This record gives sequence, structure tokens and C-alpha cells, in this order.
Amino acid sequence: MRASELIKLGPQLYVPRPQKVSESMKPDAKLWTSTAKKVGDSYTSAWVEWCKHEMPDWVTNTGILYEVMPGAKILELNTDKDVLNIASQYGIKARDSMDLFMKMRWDMLAKDYDAIHHTPKSRFDNMFMMSWDVESTAWFNTSKLKQIGKVKIHEG
Repeated sequence: MRASELIKLGPQLYVPRPQKVSESMKPDAKLWTSTAKKVGDSYTSAWVEWCKHEMPDWVTNTGILYEVMPGAKILELNTDKDVLNIASQYGIKARDSMDLFMKMRWDMLAKDYDAIHHTPKSRFDNMFMMSWDVESTAWFNTSKLKQIGKVKIHEG
């Protein structure tokens, strides 16, 4: 694990989806969050704003705000190159982004990291990571999150 891979995150917002969505390019995380942004007396996040346009029936009136506990091991993966590099560190032999679809082993990373954070880069250059759509964090170890409480989701 290189030090440059680990990051610190600010408050995280969880907004429950009406259903569990299983996707091959994303980890089967215990919880998905996105960095919280306070707007007046309510909150939003990149994920909430994406949902408003792409999946409006997924947006609820309330979410849960979390603080990330000190010492959380959060891996930053923003590009397909990042994923190919970490995959090779775990002995996963993927030739390219398409090969990752079949071979990526998120369960292996979950043993060493509490979470994986993603901030999108060029969608046209990152076929594998573009499936994450927006800034978000996949949590494997939710004991590294301290619940602050329920918050109102910004409607604007």
C-alpha cells in the first residue's frame, strides 16, 4: 500500500436507494456514501444531484450524515489505470479495462481497506471507472463511520 493511495474524507452523506443494485464494476459494499455539502439547513452530495437527473425516484427527503473516523484506510481509485495498478498488486492479471470486468476482485481489497473513494476523471478515457458515475465511497468497514444523524436532503 503506497501512502499516496490513502486519503482523508470530510462528512459523508448516505441516502438509501429503494433497491439494492448489483453491478459487476462496483464493489458489493456494505454502504455507499458521497461527500456531504451543506446547503442552508439541508444537505446534498454529488450522488444526490446525479440521482435528481438520472434516477429521481431514488431521491428521498432524508439521509444520514456520517463522520469518517481517524485511521480509516480509504483507497482512492479515480482512473482505469489506478484500478489496473491496484489489481496487479493483488495478482489480478488484467490486460485492459475490459478484462477488469471479469477479473476484478473487490473482496480482496476489502480485506486491506475500509473503503474505496472515487472522483471521476475523463469519462471517455476510463471505461471501467465511469460506471461509478459520480464522486462516491464504497464502504467495506462501516465501523470507521460515526453516525451524526438524520438530515434533510436539499430539494433545489
